Amino acid sequence: MTRTILDLAKPKTTVFDLSNVLNPRVNDDLVKISFHIQCDSKPFNMTGYKMYFISADENMGYINIDGMIDKIETGDNVGNGDVTFRFPPNVFKKAGTFDSAKTMFVIENVNSNYIQSTINISLTVLENGIAKFNADVDQIGYDSKLEEIHNKYKDKAQNLIDELINQVKAVDNFSDIKESAEQAKQTANDSIAKANAINNEVITARSRFSNLNDRLNNQDIKINAAETTTNANANYNRLTEKDLSQDKMISNKADKVEIESRLNNQDEKISNKADKDEIERKLSQISLDPEAFDNVETLKSKYPNGKTGIFITVDTGHKWIYSNQAWVDAGVYQSVGIANDSILPTYLTEQAKPIMLYPGNTPATYTKLPKL
Repeated sequence: MTRTILDLAKPKTTVFDLSNVLNPRVNDDLVKISFHIQCDSKPFNMTGYKMYFISADENMGYINIDGMIDKIETGDNVGNGDVTFRFPPNVFKKAGTFDSAKTMFVIENVNSNYIQSTINISLTVLENGIAKFNADVDQIGYDSKLEEIHNKYKDKAQNLIDELINQVKAVDNFSDIKESAEQAKQTANDSIAKANAINNEVITARSRFSNLNDRLNNQDIKINAAETTTNANANYNRLTEKDLSQDKMISNKADKVEIESRLNNQDEKISNKADKDEIERKLSQISLDPEAFDNVETLKSKYPNGKTGIFITVDTGHKWIYSNQAWVDAGVYQSVGIANDSILPTYLTEQAKPIMLYPGNTPATYTKLPKL
């Protein structure tokens, strides 16, 4: 592949004339040219760079073609500076030579937008010769396209004729053709009848809808709605059962808590009462037989911190009890009894007293009875 060399290290006034390697015509499609980009005669690595074409020629028209080297062509080597620039379709609208002072290729860094170099070029665009042809319709000429069309339809017509001939040869006589035609007609009528029956069935099936598809869609919507309602009812029943179950569990739990509270309250009350064994134990510690001491000093000396029971001091005959952390004198333990016959009824006194029994009667007298 021949590549046009563009050297970036060139004098400012250098113009690269591309007319000897590229002569596009007006409205040509996908014109391209292969370059070898170098700098000071050394290959220039085009990786990370783009190459675009720009022209401000008033006669040829303003053109700006941005970065048309992104597609790698066969033989390209970007690292070695071998790239192919492609012009878009129909970019050249007029014939003529671009002004080299206003027409150039630009090499720019993609990432930094830094312009590495601008290369002025001279490029000539030729007329589109095909568009300039004027055919004289009165002049006899030759067009291969007409012959191609003629041959194409001639062959197709011949194929149709051959097919008809083969069909005629396959039939013994005209009656066979007629019979075949009648059979074909009957088959066609049967097909029409079946089609009408199917059409009537479809019309019946679609009911009030304009087409069967609308009715099917309507049924799908109702089915989905029914399924949704059924599912909702089922879910509601399950939730209701769950709520009842939870209420029962909560009620049972409340009853259990109430029972436990009452039992705890009873336990507390029972614990505050002395049980039978404790009462019997306390009673067993109480002595009903009094304990005697010469005097209260002897009592206090023996039991300075007190003791349950009844204690007698002989010198006074008083009983002592321990109460509120002190010994208390409770008076005479047992008083002297009343002598026998010291108290007699009034009717048994020494002197008899008259008693009126009835009016007018003689009063009766009572005398002291002898002692038995």
